[in-house]
Amino acid sequence: MKQSKGVLRMIVETTVRKALNDLGKDPERTIRNLVEIAHGFSKGEFQKNFFQIVQSMLENEDSAYYLLVKNLVYYVDHETLLTFGMNLGYNGCANGSKKMRQAEEEYGFHVPWSMCFCMKEGDASFPIEQSYEIIEQGKTWGAYTYFFFSCDEQLEEISQLVESEPDCAFLIFIDPQKGKEAQERFGQMHNVMIFVRGDCPNSIQTAKYLVENKMLVGAYRLYSSDQVSEIETGAWLKEISSSGAAMAFLAAEKGCSQEERKEVWSYIRKTRFYQDYPIIPVEFSMDMITIDQAFSPDTCSLHFSPSGQVTLYDKNGTRNLGLYSCGTLLQQLLGGNMQKTTNI
Repeated sequence: MKQSKGVLRMIVETTVRKALNDLGKDPERTIRNLVEIAHGFSKGEFQKNFFQIVQSMLENEDSAYYLLVKNLVYYVDHETLLTFGMNLGYNGCANGSKKMRQAEEEYGFHVPWSMCFCMKEGDASFPIEQSYEIIEQGKTWGAYTYFFFSCDEQLEEISQLVESEPDCAFLIFIDPQKGKEAQERFGQMHNVMIFVRGDCPNSIQTAKYLVENKMLVGAYRLYSSDQVSEIETGAWLKEISSSGAAMAFLAAEKGCSQEERKEVWSYIRKTRFYQDYPIIPVEFSMDMITIDQAFSPDTCSLHFSPSGQVTLYDKNGTRNLGLYSCGTLLQQLLGGNMQKTTNI
């Protein structure tokens, strides 16, 4: 008899909760066991290859990622680790990918697994009410992961949104001076990860403050063409990892060429493979494309600008889909741009 998705999630949650308790006693062994279990249940070539690589990496007993896991278990609220992890991994990836494939068959076009909101630029501001609409639409096809950028002035409204969507994973990007407000607004929520801008004078202190308040924390920075060499020295990753941040996002500025992005991405992948620091580095645009293709060879992500402009990002680059306004159906915007190709 086929189990309901609710029962399956409960089983996974029980397994993860037990693992969180065991991690405090024997993190190395527990991590290896978890990866082995995940590999056994993985479906699809990408997932199987991913867990095979992770298993190989964890054969290194001196891996800095063991320290990363110890820090997470010691500092971060376990309910946050469980909820955010389940929302991102189970809802957003495992169960979400099934819903995405079903939606693609029904709609006849590809759908995004994640969406990004740039909330403010100059006088333009994306209405928070429209974010509610978009997220409700996205969940119907399996999108449970949402990014919020340039949102320092709207943390109160975004916190209400996060609270209203307990089955989604939210990644909120803030400047260091908003650390105290972020703790006050999101400190008791378990489905959110706060990313602090990591190239400012108070970046380290703010990230440490949030970590000390048992929050799940990351760091981010922009890089220009003349900063590629500096990034490759590893100095920034080493410094920001001392804050207790679990992830480090690097995003290219508009002037960066595709070759420069690939150069940074190559460095990031090597750093992850050799596990040099107790932090997981991510090149935002290149790694997002890789994650997209894990769901579907032609999947995508959507970005909403403060003016309402919708941009589609996929392996072929970017495309403007038009303006989003209250009541717009995303299917209408996507339908004319992401038609599925069929093999004859």
